[in-house]
Amino acid sequence: MRSRTSISATTSPSPDAGCSLKTGPLFLLSPANLGGKRATRLLAEDAEAPLARRLREGDCSLAELFSAISTLYFKSKHGYARLFAEPGDDVWVLTGGQGILSADEAVDRERVLQMGRAPLDPGSEALEALSSPVEEFARGAAMNRCVVFLGSLDPRRYLTSLIPVFGRRLLAPSDFKSLGQMQRGSLLLSCVKESRELSYSRVSDLLSRT
Repeated sequence: MRSRTSISATTSPSPDAGCSLKTGPLFLLSPANLGGKRATRLLAEDAEAPLARRLREGDCSLAELFSAISTLYFKSKHGYARLFAEPGDDVWVLTGGQGILSADEAVDRERVLQMGRAPLDPGSEALEALSSPVEEFARGAAMNRCVVFLGSLDPRRYLTSLIPVFGRRLLAPSDFKSLGQMQRGSLLLSCVKESRELSYSRVSDLLSRT
């Protein structure tokens, strides 16, 4: 049986933080890199891999595709989030040009190509445009919920859209601040294997630590 999420004393959800005390947090993941070799092979027009054929037919979930592209980092993030999400909750994913999507949403090749043409790089138009879907997400599925973000804590990237909207409701694993991407992936993979949930801190607090 799952134990209650551990959140540090300085970051416990409270009414003044706008979090519901009756439910655990939602999980929000950063996207897989659509500019790498695995993505290029799967998205090729003549790709014959079973997943590539299913993608052309629109019979592939976003999580399945991103996990095939990022076999450690995204796959471990999704596995961890799925394991510790509240019953009935979706796991959510940031995407370029397509807003915030459920990890279970079916996608096709053309839609994924559109995502690839709008990478969420620092200073990019796609990253600036992310603010609107983040606000919509906060008013909808994430209303009065804390959100655990599994992704880069580089303040020039996703956090430029997330912190202004979620503020103290935005959490991340406390260990993420000191780890690189592959280390974060390995940590989450170990947690999945051990059914061990990490403790979380407010992202604003993590960024203020030296």
